[in-house]
Amino acid sequence: MKLATRSVRRPGRARNAGEKYLLDVKMAAFVATDQASRNAQGAVQRRMRAAGLGRLSNAVGQTSALKKRQYDRNPYGVLFARGGDESLAGGALDAYSRGVTIRAKERKWLAFATKAIPQRVGRRKITPALYESGGFVGRYGRLEFRPVNPRLALLVLRDTSVTAKGKIRERGKRLGRGSVPQKEVVAFVLIRFTRRAQRFDKNAEVAPHAAMVPQLIQQELKRRGRG
Repeated sequence: MKLATRSVRRPGRARNAGEKYLLDVKMAAFVATDQASRNAQGAVQRRMRAAGLGRLSNAVGQTSALKKRQYDRNPYGVLFARGGDESLAGGALDAYSRGVTIRAKERKWLAFATKAIPQRVGRRKITPALYESGGFVGRYGRLEFRPVNPRLALLVLRDTSVTAKGKIRERGKRLGRGSVPQKEVVAFVLIRFTRRAQRFDKNAEVAPHAAMVPQLIQQELKRRGRG
């Protein structure tokens, strides 16, 4: 989402009052687009927090020509997904701002880990592939496929045990107090697709702040003694 104004003239040495005025107008536009985009960022983040997306709201970044000191370009302010549009955060922002149905592509199933197994391999979120390659097979057992219906299946661990909090225990260790043997423990739930309803409208949040750019330019010009 980008807020911009048209270029007036490139900043340079002011030779007369007319050039100095044009320079002030352009610099006011740099300040205004930066301020408007920062206001829009705050509005989007507040709306996301109100919609229950507090942690994801931190993925909304902001920058501008003023912040980057790009005075040879047209003034602009922009909101972006930290990590890029192709990152997990970028995809989630897009999904929750538009509403989307997520389907399995290369694999037949989308996998969601249960709380019974470790949730991460290093910094990466656990997946069936990471479970297999991350050394968990020897510690907890091999995943076995259990179909439930055409749209639902499970990956389970057989002949294991869980703690009183429902966490799976490593094989070969003595059972602690509260541990319970289990014939099967569900490690992953598999589905064909999932729907993400629209939780906020980024365009609706940004539009009022984009419309404020001319007024912000006038305010900055007054601050510079041009009012």
